[in-house]
Amino acid sequence: MRYRIRETAPSDAGALKALRFAALERYPIVYGTTVDEESRLTDAYWLRRATPSPTETFFVAETDTGALVALAGIRSDGKTKTGHRAELWGVYVEPAWERQGIGDALVRASIDWARSHGIGRITLCVWDINHGAIRLYQRHGFVVYGFDEDAVRVGGVRYDDYLMHLRLV
Repeated sequence: MRYRIRETAPSDAGALKALRFAALERYPIVYGTTVDEESRLTDAYWLRRATPSPTETFFVAETDTGALVALAGIRSDGKTKTGHRAELWGVYVEPAWERQGIGDALVRASIDWARSHGIGRITLCVWDINHGAIRLYQRHGFVVYGFDEDAVRVGGVRYDDYLMHLRLV
């Protein structure tokens, strides 16, 4: 099967929500929220998230059958003093689609979006145990600029967070 990377559209709201829930269920340690927390979000919230704006978008991998199998969010706050930077977040690839270059394609699309919106720096957080994601980001030039010890706790276990960034200008 083939896939293409594209921005979400309002009609993707339900599929985006389902994919996000799949990510949270499959890898509860690597994301900063839970299915329970996100299940409280309204359909209007998901519609808003699926609708690209000048300060935020999601990229998805869509198969030739129309299924969404991966996602990545990128957002800037759009403020005068801090709008020069964006955050890459929520990157996820369905296990059956891993190791096919989709993660790389999502990161490239996010970097291209940032450049086209005048962003000079992209930041992200990644748990120290997520070695595959760390390697993915490093391949695209992201470097560690900080370390957040005990950033999250899951089931009483402490996890640390790498803070990474990519300077675009």
